[in-house]
Amino acid sequence: MQKRCGWLLDRLADEAHKVFISSIALGEILTGIRRENHGSFVAELQRRFHIAEFDIPASSLAARLWQDIPQNIAKEDRPERRCLHSDVMIVAAAKVATCRQLYTHEPSVRKIAELAGMEAPDLPKGPHRLFPDPATQS
Repeated sequence: MQKRCGWLLDRLADEAHKVFISSIALGEILTGIRRENHGSFVAELQRRFHIAEFDIPASSLAARLWQDIPQNIAKEDRPERRCLHSDVMIVAAAKVATCRQLYTHEPSVRKIAELAGMEAPDLPKGPHRLFPDPATQS
C-alpha cells in the first residue's frame, strides 16, 4: 500500500493539487511513530500537506453520515464499529475542509465519501509516469 500511496502523491504533486490529511488520520499515523519524533514528524507533515481539522462542522457532518450508514452500506460490508467511527470522522473532516476527492483502498470508506458528496477513487495500481523521476526512487 505504501507504494500505491507514493504513486498517488507523485501524481498529485505533478498536477499541483492541494493534499489534505485529516487530523484523525494524523492521530492514527502517530501511533506508529516514536513519541520523541512526534513534533518533527507533525512539523514535516504540516510543511507538505494541509491538515483537515475535526471541528464542530465536521462533527455535525460525521453524525449525519453515521446515521446514513445503515441504509447505504450492508452490515457485512462495514468494518468494525471503532474503525467505522474513525472512517466517518476522516471523511467528514475532509469534506468540511473542501476536499472534492478522497483516495482510499477501503471500499466502505469510498462509500462513506460518496455519501458525503465526494469522489472516492481507489489508490493507483501503478505509477502515472512511464519513466519515474530517478530522484524519487529508492
